[in-house]
Amino acid sequence: MIRASRANPRVVGIIWFPVALLVAILGAHSIYVHRARGAADFSEELMVPMWLISAGCAAWMAGVGQSVFSIEVFSKAGKWLEHPPDLWRVSPLHLLRYAGYVSVTVVLLIGIASDIRIARENLNTTDMVNAQRTGVTEIQPPEVEAGLWLRSHAPPDSVVMARHWPTVHHYAGGQSVWFPPISDPGVLLEGIVKHSVDYVVVVKHGEPYYLPDDDYCFDRLLAAHTENFQLVLQKDNLRTLRSNRNTR
Repeated sequence: MIRASRANPRVVGIIWFPVALLVAILGAHSIYVHRARGAADFSEELMVPMWLISAGCAAWMAGVGQSVFSIEVFSKAGKWLEHPPDLWRVSPLHLLRYAGYVSVTVVLLIGIASDIRIARENLNTTDMVNAQRTGVTEIQPPEVEAGLWLRSHAPPDSVVMARHWPTVHHYAGGQSVWFPPISDPGVLLEGIVKHSVDYVVVVKHGEPYYLPDDDYCFDRLLAAHTENFQLVLQKDNLRTLRSNRNTR
């Protein structure tokens, strides 16, 4: 992009301006949707002004016909910072430096406050089904339920395959491996055999982080190898199946 903007700044600006503007609009819509559900993300909100700044740079390139990454622009900016106009009483370079210090401090304080809030909610949460309403989006109630069931019903040395395996491992103990988003039944079965998986946690997620989701991947495997798995737990969008020994 930098090379292209230096070679054809006006063309890149004309193309990039509507793209950046569209992404900023889509980002604003996403923020609105997430806020309506009580799942606002501060990092997502920071992206909208960044895309708007990008759109402004693109508009400037399209109008002036000069790249914002050109040596001339950097040299002019450097000279302006080193020798500011007389109306400036304080050097802009010093202002930028202090603004950087303040920005880093603010970001660190926001991160610490967010971590404290999440930690407090994790300690005080008693209803795992409605835990996400408190704002702790990291909690996966089905995985927690599967982990607790496995801790009570599965042998301690069992190997569990789950998409969000750290959560299952935390509550179930034992060994855990990642349930990869692979829909090929042969490849998935090969991984189950290779890692000597005893239980598979299958969750139908409302908004999957990985695609294809658990149920799509495993249903294809189950259709081809029904005899190799036994359903031991089923609740709403959660299934836990035991892998029979003859898969190995």
